[in-house]
Amino acid sequence: MVLDSETVRSSAACDYLGKELQCSCGRTHSVGVKRVIIESGALDDLPSVIRELGHTSAFVVADTNTYAAAGSRVESLLRKAGLADGILIYRRQGDLVPDERAIGEFFVAVHRPDVIVAVGAGVINDLAKYVGSRLSIPVIIVATAPSMDGFASDSSALILDNLKTSVEVQTVEAIVADVDVLRAAPIEMIRAGMGDMFGKYTALKDWMLGHIVTGEYYCEGVAEMVAYSVEKCIRSTSGLASRDAEAIRNLMEGLVLSGIAMSFVGNSRPASGAEHHISHYWENAFLQLNRAAVLHGTKVGIGTVVVSRIGTALASRAVDFEAARRDAVAFDAARWRSDVERLFGTAAPGIIRHSEEANRNSIDERLHRIDILEREWERIAQVLSTPPSAGQVESLMAAVGAPLRPMDIGVDNGMVEGGVMYAKEIRPRYTVLQLASDLGLLEEFARKAGSEK
Repeated sequence: MVLDSETVRSSAACDYLGKELQCSCGRTHSVGVKRVIIESGALDDLPSVIRELGHTSAFVVADTNTYAAAGSRVESLLRKAGLADGILIYRRQGDLVPDERAIGEFFVAVHRPDVIVAVGAGVINDLAKYVGSRLSIPVIIVATAPSMDGFASDSSALILDNLKTSVEVQTVEAIVADVDVLRAAPIEMIRAGMGDMFGKYTALKDWMLGHIVTGEYYCEGVAEMVAYSVEKCIRSTSGLASRDAEAIRNLMEGLVLSGIAMSFVGNSRPASGAEHHISHYWENAFLQLNRAAVLHGTKVGIGTVVVSRIGTALASRAVDFEAARRDAVAFDAARWRSDVERLFGTAAPGIIRHSEEANRNSIDERLHRIDILEREWERIAQVLSTPPSAGQVESLMAAVGAPLRPMDIGVDNGMVEGGVMYAKEIRPRYTVLQLASDLGLLEEFARKAGSEK
């Protein structure tokens, strides 16, 4: 099988499983997921899927919400089939956080089953993949909401040492998504899934920017695969509010395809850029204030609007590269460190350590990048101008009833400004935020973003 435009547009998620795809990028792509079932009544297939994959005992993990949504039925099905081998139900007063406490509870509860069956979406999925990887136990995910794109990815988003951290893990063996269960998910989670997909627009631009400026690996076939997964979701937006079965199925398949794309590359780069980094920044800010978390995809959707505006402004900017060089030489390391400590709180030591290890504040490296930016500016401006615009993203979000402004989710102007200025410190990836920083324009854009209503 060859990964090309025709393959991308004629394939469903299950068509990529169990194959090695020769790609024009020079790499051979494959994914560890063996089964994907997205259909009404899929829960009934779970025992047979477990047996077909060669397993005879399954440990179930859920939280109180996902147990009510599907976990109770999963437990019953496995008991009747003679496959049950224990269960962990996370019980929290507030949100379940994928931190050291949650990981420790998982390690204590799990025995040595053949497989872990994770019933849930984002946090449960991340915890199960991490623990399964460390114990060399395969994982099957039973999705309870089409709320995020990490089901098929080979990374887990965890909160370690108070810092949002992406950890490489094994992919799940199978994804069982019962459309009847997904349709019953809270509408906020369905909208969050669309928000996560909208973020691919800016993530793909950032990936190309990284390729142009730093020589980072880029695959046109995988990028087209992600773009197609977004198209697949957007074609069904009109049916999401009414929980139309086909619309929900298309959203879930788009999310899975996006995760497969990440597995093909070996990281989240094709589907996560500055919009995700801003989301992570806001999440950290909420944690510092002990405020209830906002759904990841909801934050990503709003972050996509913020980032799109910056990209549009940069594309039409008459850049003064000599001024950028003067700004680079005048970098104030003490101010940077002070701001990181103030804004990231308990997560600051990790931010500073990672930055120092990667030499990310090197003036020489920044000057080198500015030389590349000046040479490649026409091409970069073209990337930044690629549709959709920020206004078009807002229209798409409005069509599904998603929040559009930071204030809609309790993010104040200070958090917006801080996110634009310092979200780039969270991941060592080149994005439009690092581009604006290299040009000495990031502070200007941060103030403007923080003052917008």
